[in-house]
Amino acid sequence: MKKLVRMLIVITFFSHTVYADISKEKLYTYLDISQGGAMFLSYHFDTLLKFSKKGYDKKSLKKMASDDKYLNLYTSEFVKLNDTYYNKIIEFYKTNVGKKYAKVIYDMAKINKNRFKELYKQNKCADDKQILIGKISKELNLINLKMASAKKSFYAINAIQPNHLKKSIYEMEIYESTYKSKLIQREKMISCIMYKNFTLKELKEVYMYASSEIGKHEAKLMYEGFGEYIKVFLQDIKTLEI
Repeated sequence: MKKLVRMLIVITFFSHTVYADISKEKLYTYLDISQGGAMFLSYHFDTLLKFSKKGYDKKSLKKMASDDKYLNLYTSEFVKLNDTYYNKIIEFYKTNVGKKYAKVIYDMAKINKNRFKELYKQNKCADDKQILIGKISKELNLINLKMASAKKSFYAINAIQPNHLKKSIYEMEIYESTYKSKLIQREKMISCIMYKNFTLKELKEVYMYASSEIGKHEAKLMYEGFGEYIKVFLQDIKTLEI
């Protein structure tokens, strides 16, 4: 995964020379160590692999894997970070808890989504841990951010021709995410699996970051960027041959 990450980012950097407040090297560093980078890269490559297994044209999917426009869409607001915000974000991700916080995204991507309910039953969080996890989610405004992102995804999927829609691998998951009650239930289950190996002390450190202005801003950029990216990505998927 790391080699693919570096390849995609390097292609982007050499293709575009205009940056706002942070340099290309700083953006590279952020994507390489953060939850924001893990969110985009794990989804992008994992989804292309899944479509490949569904019979979509592999040559076209490979081209999409290295197309810099997707990363540009996702990071269009990240490059506007000022040095103060950037440095505080990087400072967090260089801590042991920050590294663990970013890694859980890659770990979750490896899990078959059909196993979520089973894993949740096996690893139900203790009440004090679940309360703290809920506070983290609330501070980051995750429910509303995920709903907004999912709605953009659903509209894009809905525009795909019927024969492609039937073969889509995410329409039900995204459809459910557009309803707050369903998303709250799903978030409780997923977050418990995500943080199962975190101690209360580590969760308190995550909470401190999540409740800071910097943590909230990063989450906002992540999900808004993902929403912009996914609209284009899924529209491009519908043009592929199967």
